[in-house]
Amino acid sequence: MITIKNRLSDSEKNIYFNRIKKRKPKKVFDEIEVEKFGEVNILTIFVLNKRRYYVYLQRNGVFIAKSNAYRVTRHKANLKIFGTKNHFFLFGRFGHSAYNAEMKFDYLYVLNTDHMIAKFKRPFRKIKLLKYFGYFKIPISSLNNDDRIHSNLFVGSRDKIIHNLKFKYSDKKVKTYIFRRYQGNLVVIRTNLQGNITTTTIPFAEEYTSRSRIKIQIAKIISKLFKKQNYNVNLYFEKKSNKADESGFRVFEKVMSDVKHTKSKNYFILNKDSSHYQMMKKKYGKSIIEKYSFKHYLSIYNANYFISSELSNHVLNDRLYIDSLRNKIMTIPLVFLQHGIMFAKPVDNPMAFGFHKDKNLYNMYKSVISSPLEAGEFFKMNYDEEDLILTGLATLDYAKLAKDADRIAFMPTYRYWEESLIYHNNIEETTYYKTIIKIIKSFQSEGLLNKLLIVPHNKFSEHIYENMPEYRDIICDNPSEALKISKIFITDYSSAIYDAIYRGAYPIFYWEEKDYLINQYKAIPPVNEDNAPGPVVYNVNELINAVQHAISKNYLLEDIFKEKYLKINIFNDNKNSERIVQFLQNDGII
Repeated sequence: MITIKNRLSDSEKNIYFNRIKKRKPKKVFDEIEVEKFGEVNILTIFVLNKRRYYVYLQRNGVFIAKSNAYRVTRHKANLKIFGTKNHFFLFGRFGHSAYNAEMKFDYLYVLNTDHMIAKFKRPFRKIKLLKYFGYFKIPISSLNNDDRIHSNLFVGSRDKIIHNLKFKYSDKKVKTYIFRRYQGNLVVIRTNLQGNITTTTIPFAEEYTSRSRIKIQIAKIISKLFKKQNYNVNLYFEKKSNKADESGFRVFEKVMSDVKHTKSKNYFILNKDSSHYQMMKKKYGKSIIEKYSFKHYLSIYNANYFISSELSNHVLNDRLYIDSLRNKIMTIPLVFLQHGIMFAKPVDNPMAFGFHKDKNLYNMYKSVISSPLEAGEFFKMNYDEEDLILTGLATLDYAKLAKDADRIAFMPTYRYWEESLIYHNNIEETTYYKTIIKIIKSFQSEGLLNKLLIVPHNKFSEHIYENMPEYRDIICDNPSEALKISKIFITDYSSAIYDAIYRGAYPIFYWEEKDYLINQYKAIPPVNEDNAPGPVVYNVNELINAVQHAISKNYLLEDIFKEKYLKINIFNDNKNSERIVQFLQNDGII
């Protein structure tokens, strides 16, 4: 219950806020002279249980409404958009017709009230029938805020945000309206999964050039003209189609070498700038499709299956805002090979919801798993047994330690909740950075610094490399390379530790910040003290002792931990790729 007091009449009223209906505002005071409040529409906004409540005026009294600013202000919009080299223009009908709301909420914001970027201009404001028509002129430069990738656009008064911008009352979700190249970046105006207007700024990529967009349109037309085919087109790829060294490549390699009779056509998508391209092209010829080529785009429109260790969008890029191509990619069945065993970070944390079956935008046909224990994590995300194939990860068939491996890798998992500190150039205030520095100092005091290998997120590796040159030699920004040369692998909740164990490295789980991480994940990780396939330590002293113990034992993992590992990954015969290919054959994919 809340109490609202009217200071003009000294009266008050108790409101049970959980009884307020979203579509039906509740009258608070009726016998009141609303003119005495002045020319305002909204008297106050407050938040309870993450919901906004609006106390506002109508001609017949004071009302309270829940989570519906559009109802409070009677907002109506019908906007179109076009762009020039330096500006976006939103034009059309835009206004608020509630009591005292007319022309009060004409300001456009990005991110928050510190970033007002435009005011709605009304050339015909004195003509009754035309006063709601006009335009926003938005400088493209104003949309790049604090290096954030995505920022919603908001409407408000001179000093307060009231609601999200809408082009129409019900904007279509996940729709790209316009994009422009600006100072080496791509700036996009689009709707997100909630249907809110969002601006996105990412590095400019080849697919947005005029040349590529022409290729995409022609490929789409040709794929419709020659729609019938009596064979499957299967596309294999890895991260952004820029490399060939994980499960996508291993399965493709196995198909090309072992499957002699097939009606399917199997292609690997690879960037010509990749270090693997020349070798792959020489060995597999026309079965290697160059990224960004016309054949690349045509193969996407013709594809029957994607087979990859990444989600479907990586057939081109991690973020894609060309709607016709993205919509096609989202429909193609994906055999998801995974690039790590899903038994580390909690899958029921809010940031992982996008991968849950009922929320995943991609057509997840099958997912590779390594054990019934791992299957339980997929069941938490609403996947069924028939969605999974128990084969093990293809990439592990070739996972080995280098003969001269002698490093001690520390790879803390990324802490996404600290991104705002990174965006504001406050990396040194993050717990991620402080933890890395604590480990460095501890190893340095023990005379182990020359063996240490820090494997941080790229933002942190850049910062340390640029600002702490004395530690450059112990920074590795390539996890795959770190796994090859590390005899000891330390992490909190990175699934890379299971890859390290398979190779023969000694694993250590460093959980000094366990409670903090669980609180931030808002979920409990599946790996715990009972099932962790390696020693668990809770401070740097215990960590140093565990490292020295591993060295004294010549890095041999104790049997009790080996048994626990075999419950997480039941395969150790290097035949995971064979099992995956057998499934593809039995299922009629290849």
